[in-house]
Amino acid sequence: MNREEREHWRRTFEEHYRARGEQRTSRGRRAIYPWERWADGRVHVARMGKDFNCTVSSFQQSIANKAREMGTRYWTERSGSVVHFQFDPGAEQ
Repeated sequence: MNREEREHWRRTFEEHYRARGEQRTSRGRRAIYPWERWADGRVHVARMGKDFNCTVSSFQQSIANKAREMGTRYWTERSGSVVHFQFDPGAEQ
């Protein structure tokens, strides 16, 4: 498969998943978390076992990684198995 064919199929799959309301990672995998919804600048609350299925510290690291990828600031606060977090879409890192 040449480069043009790969690009064609990549766009086709992106359109398919977008039409179904699914988010995909840059590698085409199904997104685990609704980052687009969470990156709206509001404070969100995520609960272990309901919103994420890893340790609290791993989830906080996922937030940090996503903020770096988006080029924005963030904050997290941990309270037991609950994480409060916020992305700041208008801020540059």
